[in-house]
Amino acid sequence: MDSWIGLTKPGSDWFWNDDTSNPLAHDLWCDNPQEPNGDGTCAHTQLRHGAMCGNDLNCDNTKKFLCEYVCSLWNN
Repeated sequence: MDSWIGLTKPGSDWFWNDDTSNPLAHDLWCDNPQEPNGDGTCAHTQLRHGAMCGNDLNCDNTKKFLCEYVCSLWNN
């Protein structure tokens, strides 16, 4: 699934939309030394070599998006 994941780079570091820092840096980019490569300040996922990996792109690109949803059904 090629989609935006809510990770942006407003300065020198990557942050999630809730302003938390990105603890998944190496996992997200699949340890690819070519990513992030400076193509943009928004991250999306893409299938690469059988794994979902991050890629940085210009935020103006049109893509689907993923949302975080907390289900309270299991907390009863």
